[in-house]
Amino acid sequence: MQGFRLPPMRKIRLGLAGLGNRGLWALQRLTVVPGVEVVSIADLHEGRVQAAQKWLRDNNRPEVPNGFCGTNAHRRMLDKGGIDVCYIVTNWQSHVPLALRAMRGGAHALVEVPAAFTLDDCWELVETSEKMRIPCMQLENCCYGEIEMLEFH
Repeated sequence: MQGFRLPPMRKIRLGLAGLGNRGLWALQRLTVVPGVEVVSIADLHEGRVQAAQKWLRDNNRPEVPNGFCGTNAHRRMLDKGGIDVCYIVTNWQSHVPLALRAMRGGAHALVEVPAAFTLDDCWELVETSEKMRIPCMQLENCCYGEIEMLEFH
């Protein structure tokens, strides 16, 4: 998508798929970013959704209005819609299907590593992003830390 550009987003409605250790840590970081509103969270385990909501309450942050748990929690969250960005922090095998579903539903897909395992899956992510004109980005937290970024100067 050479030359592709989206208009700035003043407010980002975020859906977070996966609330394990990395997912809960992401929720804690994202709730303090100006302009980000976490509107949906999803996890296979109900206890993780409850723990995330409790952390929000205990830290004087608004609870997330849409919490999904169970076998198809992530898909139900995406099918409900109302999100601009889906941050995918689930098990590795679900990264590609969730990213594809997010983009096809109009949400940007931010995927923790690894985004995909096969070249075919990589191409499907690229082709879907291009077709839908929706960004998909693989995240890697240690690439963008303060120490790592200092190395480029």
